[in-house]
Amino acid sequence: MGLQRNILAVLTAAFAWRVAKFVHSTGELRELNNVLANSGRCKRVHADFHGYEDFAVFEDGGMVVFASDHAHFAFNFGTSMRQAIAAKEPGPPHVLGLFNGEWQPLQLTGAPSDFHPHGLAARGNFRGNGELLVVNHRSTHDTLELFAVEDGGRTLRHSRTESHELMFNLNDCVFRGGEPEVYCTNWRSYETGTLQDAVEVYGQRPWSYVVRCHLLEHTCEKVADGIKMANGIEMRGSHVIVVSSLEPAILVYAETDGNRGPLALAHKIPTRSACDNLVWDGEHSLLAACHPRALTFVRHSKAPTKHVAPCEVLRVANVFNTSRASKRTIYMDSTGSEFSACSVAAKAGDALWIGAVHDRGMLRCSGS
Repeated sequence: MGLQRNILAVLTAAFAWRVAKFVHSTGELRELNNVLANSGRCKRVHADFHGYEDFAVFEDGGMVVFASDHAHFAFNFGTSMRQAIAAKEPGPPHVLGLFNGEWQPLQLTGAPSDFHPHGLAARGNFRGNGELLVVNHRSTHDTLELFAVEDGGRTLRHSRTESHELMFNLNDCVFRGGEPEVYCTNWRSYETGTLQDAVEVYGQRPWSYVVRCHLLEHTCEKVADGIKMANGIEMRGSHVIVVSSLEPAILVYAETDGNRGPLALAHKIPTRSACDNLVWDGEHSLLAACHPRALTFVRHSKAPTKHVAPCEVLRVANVFNTSRASKRTIYMDSTGSEFSACSVAAKAGDALWIGAVHDRGMLRCSGS
């Protein structure tokens, strides 16, 4: 009997240690202090719409953003993301472009009827030869929708759809320079809402991955795996930068084998927060929008109109230098009372623009 009690005590202690470690890793015990938030220098705009989850930033500084209902992102055991999408009548997509510091509606032509935008990628010039890529969660499978930017940035014309079995649970993509290729993250390796998915997310398992897809040959291959929820992705030169939301860290990879081989992990930059999308802020710096309390974000995602969640924007400098990489919080709403669960941030002129997964509108902050 004494031996059984001792074994039970050891197992209980091990379980308690595991739970404590998990809660600590999610940031729920972290002390948060406001930075810029509630200072009077930030203003919510376009609050009639919600779900401005990602920005597409073009080479000339132009930006595009979609408003989309991301209710299907909620962690609901037993109901998959696709079931949630199929059960909901989609509204017309709402898309904005940034012109001289002001967001204006754009004309969207030829988009598929089953259109649920998520991650965005851009290349070329917004007012010239720009191309926009949109991750689309259809009710049956994921696709990439490509649009040509026309009429000086006023019109987005759908040009083609790409799909592949390795586009399984897409989150975000980035164009590979001027090549007909993209790198994309798959943020979950199992169908959402399943037991395996719950184990992957709440067990913080490194099962997600990055794929490289050739848009003309319609092929994809896995080039990096072992990632704890691969999320936002960016690229510069021969380096690919990926958010590992559940580690939490930003992973810096280098292309190998004449840019045809798998990605090689160069180094990691710890973030403390579960970061989402990345946007360049200069030649060697990135802005990362993050969820500093991940479990609070999950609660918010289930009922965004009832519950708020903190929002943090990090500026990560010297991304490619292992010893000099640094990060600084440039915006923090410690409760989410001003803006909840931010997922993307970008600078344009003297303004910092912040978008969110579920919250209404965007936040414009001056003097950041």
